[in-house]
Amino acid sequence: EYDVTTDAELHKYGVDLLTSYQVVMTASHPEYYSTQMWDALNQYQNSGGRHMYMGGNGFYWRIAYDSDTGSIIENRRGVSGVRTWEGEQGENHLSFSGEPGGLWRTNGRAPQRLVGVGFSSTLFVNSTHFLRREPCENSILDFVFEGVSSRHFGDYGFRGGGCVGLEIDRVDRDLVSPDNITVLATSEQIGAGGLLSGEEYITTTRNLDGLTNKQVRADMVFFETLRGGAVWSVGTIAWATSLLWNDGNNDVSRITKNVLERFLNPLPFSE
Repeated sequence: EYDVTTDAELHKYGVDLLTSYQVVMTASHPEYYSTQMWDALNQYQNSGGRHMYMGGNGFYWRIAYDSDTGSIIENRRGVSGVRTWEGEQGENHLSFSGEPGGLWRTNGRAPQRLVGVGFSSTLFVNSTHFLRREPCENSILDFVFEGVSSRHFGDYGFRGGGCVGLEIDRVDRDLVSPDNITVLATSEQIGAGGLLSGEEYITTTRNLDGLTNKQVRADMVFFETLRGGAVWSVGTIAWATSLLWNDGNNDVSRITKNVLERFLNPLPFSE
């Protein structure tokens, strides 16, 4: 059994909306987050909640809801980030809340701080797959890959032929990925079609694509939070497009199920 909720409800009710759940999933592209939403998810994670971040380019823009209806969001794209337009001078603040707009990253709360990974690159021309990091003997994280025989996985899907694609996220210690984070898998063979997002560089060079820049990648990660909480992040929007490949009989679905079942088990991860 499961419940489905919306961004508007998370904004309105905050962490109280989440506290009765052992596990919360954010789906393939949770890009627009208000302060109330960000705080609620952070409080949930640090109060023993377990969060499965099932996508990429999440927690990216700082937005606000109108107070009258709660059904309109305001986004001021500012002067950084992947954007189709740019605000004029003096128009960066959100009129609904008075807060600075723009990226959460430029507001001091990069996605890495919340879910371990943050938007790094676009990969629109095709999709690719993950390579599992060398497993540690008797690791407490063996549950993630139970039943998965190959270190390569996800080279199939309904969008570009793989589970790594569209917009992808990576670990960044400078942007406060947690000290206790474990990188479970990293993308392979992104190629020239993968390009760094604009905020990832400050000077245009030829070293901006997946052939030449190691920052153009997706990372799948796990880390524990306070009171038995945990976060698992896949770091790619295209993960969702591979779940039902071969009627769900595939390693992407198997890994997702493994994590969900373990997260539903309240035992600490060391047991």
